[in-house]
Formats: sequence, C-alpha cells, structure tokens
Amino acid sequence: MTIARPRTRGSVRQSVVLLASLAAFFPAIYAQTTPVGTTSATQTATVTFTSAGQPATTDVLTQGAPLLDFKFVAGGSCSAAITYQPGNACTVKYSFTPGAPGQRFGAVQLLDSTGTVVLGTTLLTGTGTGPLAVFPGNKTASLLGNGASEPTGVAVDSAGNVYYAAFEADGVHEIVAADGVVSATSTVKVLGSGFAYTTGVAVDGAGNVFVADLFNGAIKEILAVGGVTSSTSTVITLGSGISIPAGVAVDGKGDVFLTESGYSNGVTYDTVKEIVAVNGVTSSNSTVITIGSGFLEPEGIAVDAKGNVYVADADLGVEEIVAVDGVVSSTSNVVTLASGFYFNSPSATAVDAAGNVYVTSGNSNAVYEIVAVDGTASPSSNVIELASGFSYPLGVAAGGQGNVYVADYGNNLMKEILITTPPSLAFATTNLGSTSSDSPQPIQVQNIGNSSLDFSAFTASSSFAVDATSTTCSTSIPLPLNVFCNVGVNFIPVVDGPLTGTLTLTDNSITAQQSAQLSGTGTGSLPAALISPTPGTTLTGSSATFTWTPGTNVANWQIEIGSSPGGHQYSTANPQYTTTYKATGLPLDGSTVYVRLYSRINNAWQFNDYTYTAYKQGEK
Repeated sequence: MTIARPRTRGSVRQSVVLLASLAAFFPAIYAQTTPVGTTSATQTATVTFTSAGQPATTDVLTQGAPLLDFKFVAGGSCSAAITYQPGNACTVKYSFTPGAPGQRFGAVQLLDSTGTVVLGTTLLTGTGTGPLAVFPGNKTASLLGNGASEPTGVAVDSAGNVYYAAFEADGVHEIVAADGVVSATSTVKVLGSGFAYTTGVAVDGAGNVFVADLFNGAIKEILAVGGVTSSTSTVITLGSGISIPAGVAVDGKGDVFLTESGYSNGVTYDTVKEIVAVNGVTSSNSTVITIGSGFLEPEGIAVDAKGNVYVADADLGVEEIVAVDGVVSSTSNVVTLASGFYFNSPSATAVDAAGNVYVTSGNSNAVYEIVAVDGTASPSSNVIELASGFSYPLGVAAGGQGNVYVADYGNNLMKEILITTPPSLAFATTNLGSTSSDSPQPIQVQNIGNSSLDFSAFTASSSFAVDATSTTCSTSIPLPLNVFCNVGVNFIPVVDGPLTGTLTLTDNSITAQQSAQLSGTGTGSLPAALISPTPGTTLTGSSATFTWTPGTNVANWQIEIGSSPGGHQYSTANPQYTTTYKATGLPLDGSTVYVRLYSRINNAWQFNDYTYTAYKQGEK
C-alpha cells in the first residue's frame, strides 16, 4: 500500500479545535446557558455503567481537568456501596461555572477503587455567555514547548494544555499548562503509542484524545482515566473503512469528524466522514457515514456547537457543511466561505465562540480569520490576517480565552498568537509639550464573545493621552459581538528622555482590564505651567496661592500679576526653590486678572499667559 505523505506545499493534514460557537442545539446532557463566572443551578447527569463495579470515585471534569467549569455537587444517587452491572445507571449532581464564552465541554466519570478502571462516562456541554476582548493588531507569535517534530494538527483544552500531532515523531504530544499558561519552557508529554505519521488531534469533555493516524489508516482514541492521559494510556481504533485520515474533530456529544485526503493503491480519497457516537461513546464498531460532497483535497476540519462542519480544502478553499437542526449528512449543503484561499492552499481550520473561522495557509505562511456576522461566517465575510512569518503552518486551534495556537510545520515549532494582549506602541522622538508626528496610533479591539462588550474607562499614563478624534470605542455604547473599534493614543512628552507608560482599557471582558505598553522619547525643555487655581476660574478673595509645575530643564521661575498681559501692578515674584507663590492685594471688582509665568531655560526666559476673574466684593 502506498500513502501520500503530507506535502510541504501546505496540504499536510491537520486537526481541529473544539471550542466552538454559541449553539441552539445540544443533544448531549446540557447545562443551562450561564454567564461567564456565574454558577448555574445544580444539574443532574445520568451515568450508564459500561463496566461492572463499585464507583469509589466520581470525577466531574472539564476536558479532563477537575474543578474548572463543571464541578461536583453532593446529592446524586451513585453509591460506592453498590456493585453496578453494565447497563445499570445512577445520577450525579454538578454545577456549571463557565470560564469563557461559547460551548464548554465536560464529563462525569465513575472510577473503581483502584482508580484505573472507568465504570461509566457521560459527556456534558454548556454555554457560557459574555464578551471577550481581543486585539487583532498584536501579531506576536510566542514559542511553546521548546520545539516540535513537524507538528501538524493542534488542539487546546479548557485548562490551556496544548496538544499537537508530531508527524515525523509518529506521536501525540501535550504541552502542559501551568495556571492556564503555556510557554517555551513548558513541560511536554508524550501521549499514547503505536502511531505512524500522525496528522490530527482533538480532545473531548472527558479528556480523551482523538488522533488521525495517517499511515495506519485509522482514527484512534487515547483513553483518559480520571481525565489523565499518558504515554501508557490505552489506545483504541474507532470505526472502520477509513483510509488516509488527515484531520479530526469531536463535538459535545462525542461524534467524531474526519477528513480523508490523499492516494492509496491508485485510489483517490477526498471525503469527509462522521463516526457516530452512541450515548457519547465511539468504538471500533461505531457507524461511519459520509457527510457533504464535492471535496477535492479536504484536510483540516472543525465543528461548531450548531453542528456545522468546517473543512480546509487545499484545492477549493474553506468549505462549510451546513447542519440542519444539528445534523449533517451526505446530502447536506456545502458552502464555500473563502474561495480566495484557493491560491494559498488552506490546510487547517478552527472556530470560536463568536463563529469566527480561523484558517492556516500553507503557501502564504499566514493565519487568517474569517470574521462572522451575528455569529455566522459566510462567503461575503471579511477576512483579516492575524499573523504571518510561519513556514507551512498546518494546524490551528482557537483557545476559549481568545488566543490562537498554530502548528508551524516547516519551522518545527508550536506557537501562540497573543491576541488577548494589546500590541505595544512605540512613538517617534518628540519635543516636550508637543504631540508626536506619528500620533495618534490606534489600538484595535474586537469582541469575539457572544454578548456585548461594555467599556467603562480608557486611561493613559503620564506623557500619553487618549485621542478623542480617532477613538471609536465608547464608554456609552456597547461593542456588539465581532464588531471592531479603535482607541487612539497620542504621545505628548512632559519629561526629557526615554519614557514608558500604559493604556489601560477597563471593561466587562474575562479580564476586567487590558493594558497596552507604550514608549517614546521626549527631548528638549518644557516651561512651567500653572495648575492652581485652575486657569480661567474666578478667584475667591483679595489673595490667592498660585501653584505650577516645575517644567523640564527650568532653572528658576518668575510670576507677574496685573491688569493687562505682562502687567505686574498687582504682584510680582521671582521664587527660585518653590513652585508656589501667595499673591495679596488682588482686586475685588470682578475684572480680568492677568498672570504671566516665566521659566528660565538655557539662560533665556519663556512664558505662559493665564487669565482669571477677580472676586467681586458683595457677591456670594
């Protein structure tokens, strides 16, 4: 048998992410729709036993991790004192506290007293509602896991662990997150064994890992026990009659989706299939059906919470198999979302909570986002480039917290596009007190959650300022899902030398504040400026204490107060070591009082003029 190995043009197979969009159809046990960070009412899951035994341990998991979105609640009927037989059932109580918007995946799993035998598993799904602020202008792609061996498919779970298919290493690797964060120094684990040229990977609510095993012509499942997988985990084959699997995905009810792409013994494979789960379980005996039609080189695959299936076809573009009431079949309508990718060989696809579709292009070495409108991507959707500079990126996953994960095949690297972090802005060197020549610079914000993003403040540190004219984000108008807005930033240095600062956005996203790093260099000198009493106001009597900023590179100051600009008939002073002066003998007739504040800079005097209204005697 001959099998076409992945081509470095970009048609290498890939896997999919399973953090999908807000859904209307949930055939699995479904926790009620709940705002992010809010705990639902107690829910009940029925677990059917697949093995005989006494349930000594009850695990409530979120994609294999305990104590995240789905949590155990006391009160179910399962009892460690009862020996259950296959086909028996009991109930487990749980709650749902979503950590991110969109569909969330979980499971209830019962283990025996050894902790090594799974007695029964029930998959759970729920939908978190809320906004999610991201910054598409940040094209930084950080390294993960200190290298990879020709990574192709990629997936990410709710705990932030990243999984990838290592093509040449014939394996599946997990980059282990610490407190939800992965980095170049993260621990990397090998999962399962017995693979040959892996091309796709996905993770379900129980932490089971699904693998497209190209050379063996099979979709395999690495079985999690208590949410844990390792190099010694049991690996089983799912379904039958599968050849040259390229990508794999799994939905909330356990159905597994795959693409077949390539040539074997003179036969061309260009199909998309579904391994149908029964009660959340797939096995070697599971029914395998063909879904959609008309594909030429299907590779990456993703599925959203509505049951729509997205396929990266290297020859056609990005295709959507449209579900009806959550169901797809061989006669389902197939829509081309982005035919422009035809020339760039799309190889992988993923979908987020807002319905945006992410695509890797093997030929243009970039990752793109097909921007959904009202939760739906279409052929008329806008397409933006998220990041470039990869070498044949062949896998992509959309994390629930907003960042995008990429298998950079040609560079043997795994990367994370940090779009949840605002980009840094650097400004041109600017004279003190002036606005830089490259101001304003924009920070672009996109809401990829499933409800409106509400801003409460935009705050810039000293020497930087929010530009009202170019700022389209609003503290009074919510930002709908998938809508973009800008916060403009000006650089107006008040101190000589290199300067750094922040622009902070305060809103109702998962993290209540997001901060952009700002930098610029101030040069020259800055005269002193009156700050109290507030210029333009009315004085409170015949005396007033005037206070000013020291300015920059100012040797000393002089203040003159009179009835005309530059006049000093009311008061004058030349304080050298203080930035305050108390003037007396001011008029009490409501007239205009003129104040001139001098600054001596480089042995030359500069001044700023101010006006006040004199207090009028007899008025309150």
